[in-house]
Amino acid sequence: MISRFILLVDFGASRIKAALWDGEKRIVIDSAEAASPNENKSQVASGVEFDAEEYWVRFEKIVGSLLKAHPDKLVAEVWT
Repeated sequence: MISRFILLVDFGASRIKAALWDGEKRIVIDSAEAASPNENKSQVASGVEFDAEEYWVRFEKIVGSLLKAHPDKLVAEVWT
């Protein structure tokens, strides 16, 4: 049976975390994280706003590091 790899991503208030999950073996193969882009936050009446583009940049960095470390793993899905 071919393993099904899933990339799990959590966009938290202080950290962005990602894990590479092996669906067949039911184990985490590797994980990575980075700080959320809170250095460029702005106060608004309903709370705090962040630059969405900066989240994308950090997402690409985290995902890129996991995929580069495991080029033999074909990711079937990304779950957020």
